[in-house]
Amino acid sequence: VSPGFAFFDDSKAENAVAIRETLLGNGPGTVLMGMKLFGRLMARTNDGGITVIAVCAHEFGHIYQMYAGYEVPLNQLDAKTNRPHELHADFLAGYYLALRKAEHRELDLREVGRELHALGDTAFTSRQHHGTPDERLGALTAGFRFGAQGKADIAAAAKAGFELIKRSS
Repeated sequence: VSPGFAFFDDSKAENAVAIRETLLGNGPGTVLMGMKLFGRLMARTNDGGITVIAVCAHEFGHIYQMYAGYEVPLNQLDAKTNRPHELHADFLAGYYLALRKAEHRELDLREVGRELHALGDTAFTSRQHHGTPDERLGALTAGFRFGAQGKADIAAAAKAGFELIKRSS
């Protein structure tokens, strides 16, 4: 997955987003990282940027969902909120982090977990519901464990993540 990547002005509300349109690069899709979110993560964490990388991996996960046929099945798990999409992207981010950790044993992922936990919410009826703090951390951890088991590819990780989210829906 190698979508285009750019920064955008998120001064009204910190965010990072994945969009289907290829705004730059060869795509597919584009990941946009808010400058305010980026600045806060870089200033607040002392993890060498791995939390920013985890946020990007989450958004890249959304791009994978769009182009690998997961949008409709995830919508069918919960048509009222984005929760299945968000938890699946968290799982894929955890998978990616496991691959990076295997190559760079010195990576400290504790801050990633703390940040993702803090981004959870309890707005259960909101379309923007991303999952509770514990659900988000659980999906990230499950993805990390899956990735740490071996060299399974992204397709296998996406399938495992989908099955996990399906069981919890």
